[in-house]
Amino acid sequence: MKIHIPVREGMPSSCNVCGQELHSKSEFYCSPRCFDTYSISDGKEKPQFLSKWKIRKKKMAQDPLISIREKTRAKTNDLLKQGRLKRGSCVVCQSPNVLPHHEDYADPLNVIWLCEQHHIAYHDGKIALFNGELRWNPEKLIPKGYQGFFPAKKYRII
Repeated sequence: MKIHIPVREGMPSSCNVCGQELHSKSEFYCSPRCFDTYSISDGKEKPQFLSKWKIRKKKMAQDPLISIREKTRAKTNDLLKQGRLKRGSCVVCQSPNVLPHHEDYADPLNVIWLCEQHHIAYHDGKIALFNGELRWNPEKLIPKGYQGFFPAKKYRII
């Protein structure tokens, strides 16, 4: 399935070099070859091959949840600027330099504050968050590829 991304206002509708159809991730060129051969004659800066706008629009077309996440993040930033939401400290290390983490994008006020290190650790599966409460014990983490013995369960379904 080919996703068609519309041309932005003020941008060319065909390749700057050869006039062919634009590359799916570029706003100026049809291929990296045309990007390499493009020469500047009027003293302006050479346009980049990859367009961040086109890449973002393509991702949004493939995953509709991206726009929901972006709207929730924007709403959270607005609430912070308005003073209706106060920035907390990291729930793991109490660092004041925190990022907002949303468990549910439907509620921009329901934020868990994590520093960048612990936010990455959460998304890597090294720590877990349950209902906004952190449950983390590094001694209980099982290393990846662990082939050892696991204790038997207390209850068995018969």
